[in-house]
Amino acid sequence: MERKMYLKIRENFLWGQKGSERKLALISWEKLCRPKSAGGVGLRDLNAFNKALLAKLCWLLITNPNSFVATILKAKSYPRSNIWDAMVPNNSSYTWRSILSVRELLQSGTRWVIGNESVVADWRTSEEDSWDEKALNVLLTEQEFVAIKNCTLAESSQDDFLSWKYKKIGEFAVRSAYHYEMQSKYGTIGSSDLENHRWLWNKIWKAEAPEKVKNLVRRAISNGLTTMVNLADRGINVHRLCPRCGEGYETVLHMMLSCRESTILWHLSPIRLELNDWPPDLFEWCYTFARSCLIKKSWETTMMFMWKVWCMGNIWVFEKKKVDPVLACQRTMNYLGEFEMAAVREDAPKPAAIQIIQKWQPPERSLDKLNTDATMNAEEKVGLGMVIRNDVGDVLISAGRPICGIIPAIQAEAEAVLFGLKYAYEAGLRSLEVETDCLNFADLLQSRARMRTPTQVIVNDIFDIARSFDFCCFRFASRKCNNVAHNLAKKAIHLDQMIL
Repeated sequence: MERKMYLKIRENFLWGQKGSERKLALISWEKLCRPKSAGGVGLRDLNAFNKALLAKLCWLLITNPNSFVATILKAKSYPRSNIWDAMVPNNSSYTWRSILSVRELLQSGTRWVIGNESVVADWRTSEEDSWDEKALNVLLTEQEFVAIKNCTLAESSQDDFLSWKYKKIGEFAVRSAYHYEMQSKYGTIGSSDLENHRWLWNKIWKAEAPEKVKNLVRRAISNGLTTMVNLADRGINVHRLCPRCGEGYETVLHMMLSCRESTILWHLSPIRLELNDWPPDLFEWCYTFARSCLIKKSWETTMMFMWKVWCMGNIWVFEKKKVDPVLACQRTMNYLGEFEMAAVREDAPKPAAIQIIQKWQPPERSLDKLNTDATMNAEEKVGLGMVIRNDVGDVLISAGRPICGIIPAIQAEAEAVLFGLKYAYEAGLRSLEVETDCLNFADLLQSRARMRTPTQVIVNDIFDIARSFDFCCFRFASRKCNNVAHNLAKKAIHLDQMIL
């Protein structure tokens, strides 16, 4: 299907067009495609989605260089270089041009995870475990240089690999690439104004109010209501004066707040709203008012009365009927009460609680047990702790050490397990049960799933050293069963060197 035809069908569906009849598009398609947290309704942006799909193809060519398609494309298009440096000759196919067009998106969303340093070998000196500081200072900022120096280098033989920054497991996903492209395109990250917008939009969508009310408030704040001013601005032959009070131009702000008929309703409502200084726009008023709401349900009540003002205006314009404001106020509160009652659901019966062992358990006979933990304090300093006990509970080895740099929690847990395994092996222990109180990391070790993150480098080293044991298994233990290792890790944070 051609792109133009697809766009036409999509827009006709949204605006409700019938035959030759055309309805007004009061809010641009670009704004509707924005995420809900940015004032849109989350409709799919075709261009951004297409770039995300192309980025997936480019990712597969990079991460699976031995695949049939990647081999053919490399032999034809970039036999003496890599895909990052590949040129785009004039006779290139449309498909190849499209794939290469998203390299910037892929570069900005990926990072290299260092394994055997095959990719960054030029940044290393001949001296062992030493970076070429002159080269790095030219290429990187001081903050990036410190981060590079704190990188965990693999101890086993493993290649460097690409990691996608916007997924925890580091694997590229079209969905995360699409959201990243939308954020880059519409600038939904950064300034305080954008944060204010995000806060208010989230406040609207998370409100306990009917969906049609939320949608009406969204349209009002986006200036997407069919007021007389908006109709006149789009070439409709109407007068700009408010049809209800005739005292001013009917903008969205006038209709919602300053119209004489609306002020009566606001005064009778539980909000008891009286405005002396009019805000510059409806968004500013909604943001300020929502921030000042201290009473429960006051924001939902405000949204309901905004919806009621709109309904009363429509009844006057189309039916020439004036609604009694006292009756309108009563019906609005009844409607909100009915909605809240309908939203109440009986709590589902809670499943029987699973009994969790709350005490350290000794390993099976002839085995030793290694407990590890990592902890981080408010200054983001990390400490590792480990303790090894035999089958009667006697402590064989206990140790703790601090580590430099800011790292994710799961990576710190991996460092703790590797730290404990090294000491167990050096002490001559060969049959070991390993317990960690990080459930996600325990599941990762048990399933042997692969991630494309720096944690995977440490996991590979863990599996490499585990193969040197006669027996080695990994299990989860609750924090109460892991108190000794946890306390050692907490003490290690404040040390300059390892304790044993």
